[in-house]
Amino acid sequence: MAKTHIASDETLKEGLGDIAMSIQLLANNKRPVFDDDSDRYTDASVAAMIESGCDGLTYGVEFSTGKTVEGTKLGENAKYDAPTPYTFAKAGNDPYLGIGPFRYWEVNGFYDAVGKPHVTAINGDGRFARDGSNGDVWIMTPTLYMREVEGESTIQRWVSDSHTTGYTIEPDGLTDRKHRRQFILRAKYPLVIDDAGNAASISKRPVKRFISRDSVITLTRKKGAQYSGKSRYDHMYVLWMFDLKYATKNSQNVFAGCTAHTEQPAITVAGENVSTVTVAASSVSAWPVGSSVMVGSVKTASPDRGSSNAHDIVDAARIVSKSIDGDNCVLTLDCGPITTEVGMIVSTCPWHTGACDGLAGDGSPTDPKSGREPFTIQGIELGHGMYEIVEDVAYKNDGGGWKVYASKSTADDKPGIIPANAVVVGDLPGDATEGWKYSLYDKTVNGTMVHVGSGASQTTGTCDGVYKNADTVTGTRECLTIGYLRNWGNAGLRCVIGSGVLSSAWWSFGSRLSGDGQSGGESAAA
Repeated sequence: MAKTHIASDETLKEGLGDIAMSIQLLANNKRPVFDDDSDRYTDASVAAMIESGCDGLTYGVEFSTGKTVEGTKLGENAKYDAPTPYTFAKAGNDPYLGIGPFRYWEVNGFYDAVGKPHVTAINGDGRFARDGSNGDVWIMTPTLYMREVEGESTIQRWVSDSHTTGYTIEPDGLTDRKHRRQFILRAKYPLVIDDAGNAASISKRPVKRFISRDSVITLTRKKGAQYSGKSRYDHMYVLWMFDLKYATKNSQNVFAGCTAHTEQPAITVAGENVSTVTVAASSVSAWPVGSSVMVGSVKTASPDRGSSNAHDIVDAARIVSKSIDGDNCVLTLDCGPITTEVGMIVSTCPWHTGACDGLAGDGSPTDPKSGREPFTIQGIELGHGMYEIVEDVAYKNDGGGWKVYASKSTADDKPGIIPANAVVVGDLPGDATEGWKYSLYDKTVNGTMVHVGSGASQTTGTCDGVYKNADTVTGTRECLTIGYLRNWGNAGLRCVIGSGVLSSAWWSFGSRLSGDGQSGGESAAA
């Protein structure tokens, strides 16, 4: 039996963002139809809902291929100012909300065995849940058509929500069997582990860390062969949307992410069987409520967070409140009772998922430029203080410099190797020495954002660092993106670390669940 679901009062109470999504769903004259027999919305009715809001217009942005950072909006995009990010305390403004190719919906759903996405709930319908009780949380977007044009001194990116002459379907718009996906589902949150022990995208969970590209492959395949770690298409979508909306190569000028969140103070007052830790009051501003900490028995200053004694008391406990008591700052944590001693170290830690739940648009909990908190773009939550591994991109040097490889499909990815049929899409930028390099711009090759040129800086070109091994070093390396809580200005949407072997895992390494990696698309370039 098929029926149309509408929002209940219960689903409208969480925040302005949830209300806005509910209104968008209710106002649509093509409400999707829920099929009780399959316990999901019919694919055709979801596609019809999306199609009813397509405008068929083209939105572009142009950047210099040199050091100039700011771009110029083109076509229909020139009508829209850059958004003002939202926080929970202050309303922002996102003129792109509900506009053609920039539309998105929070949904529950899944990818089936042949890579086709399905929706089981939509925020505002009375069924949607972020806590895992109704499955994974995804951001659903229209399947876009894209065009990238590189000139002598400029590069342009264009998108449309309709098939347009000169445009190609986005690379993950086709399954590896060349079937068109009527819409795309991308993980709202970084990778976490659900109650069944499976890779998941759900809210209010500690991000899964101490993982590598190799272990991500093993972990996500347990959920189903169609799933993978974060795909290059997931990464590309965020970059393109950011570029079009904000027209700047410098993402940290808008969203710093959790990249300057480095404190490791000693406990000043011991605690016995309590859910608090006490540190010097002078560090009170370093502990945003909602952020996470680790506490270890180590009493050595500045311990490595990856050492077992840096997090053997508690790991990734969330701060639920803080208070000043004389010269001390008391942090109340969402953990069971713990016992601590004076001198033990409290360290900042990557945030749990769900920090931005309920925001009405792009934004951060309190301050998108603080350097201490995640942010959301197009409903996708990012910048939690750890790297995000891109499974289907890797780096290899056989003696001729570091090449960027893209898997033809995540179905080909195996631990320990780059697939034999992987495609070379570019080079890591910069000179032959090891260290941070700064590219001038990036371009899209087979769905991979490839850095081009060198000689820029943290304030010119793409503004984000690319770390590579020296060209005299050979081997294979994994792809780490965005940056972690100590990367400062080197971090950002275009930050890449290419110096860890494929099995390299550490406390600052995470990823993201994906279902679009088995795709048949090619480059978005014209």
